[in-house]
Amino acid sequence: MNRRRAIVALAASAAAYPFRVGGSQGGVLPWSDLDPLPPRTRARYTDLTRITGEIVPNEEFFVLHHGEVPDLEAPAFRLTVGRRGAPPVRTLGLDELAGLPRRESVAAFECCGNGGVGMHGLVGAARWGGVSLAPLVEGLVDWHSREIVFFGADHA
Repeated sequence: MNRRRAIVALAASAAAYPFRVGGSQGGVLPWSDLDPLPPRTRARYTDLTRITGEIVPNEEFFVLHHGEVPDLEAPAFRLTVGRRGAPPVRTLGLDELAGLPRRESVAAFECCGNGGVGMHGLVGAARWGGVSLAPLVEGLVDWHSREIVFFGADHA
């Protein structure tokens, strides 16, 4: 199967999934068949039985940590942008990032571990906002570029 056929098959299966109630009633189907969520210390699962709309509120959105949670202080935060093996092109603090144009979009995320034993609720759609990546890497990405790699303070 080539990539185009895989994408078409995925889109068709997503369109066939009965997530929304059609007709005059409208609304979102309830998730009434789920067991209570297990207590977790390193994760917060989205309680699908409490979601009443298409956008999951921030306080209900899942959080999963595979490594340490960094202890960052806003004044010391720095985003460094550059090419591998070369000096950084730009370094921005949190205030400088906040001053750049903001962009928002709605996107859904699902953890690949969702649905495993005792693991449901690692899924949600949210309105995400922040600085677009394009102006941050302007002048660094060209047609020879193959990927953009991110290194975070959590070392994950």
